[in-house]
Amino acid sequence: MRPINLLLLLAAAGWAVAGAQAQAPPQTARQALIEMLLAKSPGAFEKHLPEPARKFLLQGGDTSPTPILRELTSFRSGIVNRSGQLETFDSGSILLAIDEKEAQRKMEIEVTVAMHVPLSDPDFLKDLQKTRNPGSESSAVASLRTILTAEIAYSSAFPERGFTCNLSELGGSELPDKPTHEHAMLIDDALASGKRGGYIFSISGCDVAPATKFSVTAAPKEPDSELRAFCSDESAVLRYAADGKAATCLSEGAPLE
Repeated sequence: MRPINLLLLLAAAGWAVAGAQAQAPPQTARQALIEMLLAKSPGAFEKHLPEPARKFLLQGGDTSPTPILRELTSFRSGIVNRSGQLETFDSGSILLAIDEKEAQRKMEIEVTVAMHVPLSDPDFLKDLQKTRNPGSESSAVASLRTILTAEIAYSSAFPERGFTCNLSELGGSELPDKPTHEHAMLIDDALASGKRGGYIFSISGCDVAPATKFSVTAAPKEPDSELRAFCSDESAVLRYAADGKAATCLSEGAPLE
């Protein structure tokens, strides 16, 4: 089998930080990378990263890690869960090899790229964040539209209540009972918790029951992320605020085109 090239931006990226975290004798960058790929214990990958990089990779929130971290975790699981004889190499282009004799195949992971990525530099990570912003914002807008649709369905299902200002009342999708005004089963429970993809969602501004008005906002969890805030109301017109603040979006948000 041909060697698999390991093109990791994070590999060879200032892994020397691992040496500062390890006990004497310090790990080499290569040893740290092998540990990150093979260790089964929770946090084995993240512990080798400087704090700014760790915060960046985990900023997706409790239910949604960044795509980079998901891909690396999936890649590591594929290696750890393979059967066969595993061998690592302290030098040379081959990092590790798995010999699956029964299947008559051998997999080799080869390090072919060496580059310096300043993972401890906040300015670099901020620039990297900007490349993720369009995807994060698109996801937030999609979730906002989901909430708007759920509000309309909720007011139709429970006309005596109208719109709801309690986001959790739109959830309850995993409950075995039929929908109620407290758990309408219209959105998934992750979104009903108010946190998704680095954004915090909130509903406010309902008038007396049956409510005919409401406002919904999506504001970035990290104030310095340079992500925009989004909002809407019973009109379903989407607006945004460049400063990332929900209050600004509600008071003077520009229409989202």
